[in-house]
Amino acid sequence: MTAPLTGKHYLPEIHDLYPGMAEKLDALIAAFPDAARPHIAYSVVPDWMGNDPLDAAPDFVARLNALPGHIALHGLTHTKGPDLWNWLAYGHENRSEFAGLTDEETAEKLDRGLAMFAAAGIARPTWFCAPRWTPSRGLNAALFQRGFTGVLARGGLDLPDFHIYLQPLIFY
Repeated sequence: MTAPLTGKHYLPEIHDLYPGMAEKLDALIAAFPDAARPHIAYSVVPDWMGNDPLDAAPDFVARLNALPGHIALHGLTHTKGPDLWNWLAYGHENRSEFAGLTDEETAEKLDRGLAMFAAAGIARPTWFCAPRWTPSRGLNAALFQRGFTGVLARGGLDLPDFHIYLQPLIFY
């Protein structure tokens, strides 16, 4: 079912936040008008590329915790591993971390990501965004079973009972 909204709706998002992005965070936030800043969805990666865990960066975590808006879990590591096609097309590994995962693999990554947020001192998120907006088949079901209330999807927001179409406006 689609929500009966009219006109264009925007959800300000900042993706791929991890401790190495700390110096860029203020500039990214400043790109949005003042009225949009309290509504930003911050997609935070618990352990960027498997070597930049949040719990090793307490100053960055404190900054995240002080932000208005919404912190979304953004995968676990944001990488699926080396892939020739991705190296040729994008110049880096395959960052579609959840694409093609089994239900068990999906659940394990979600649980590890949630545990890393907790270990770092970040409140349990209620929103999720799959890296590169490429979910596994059972991702939404696994998220809603874990109490998530919204999934930032390509072109909209998935809620347990319907999808809201939103115009993407994304800053990296």
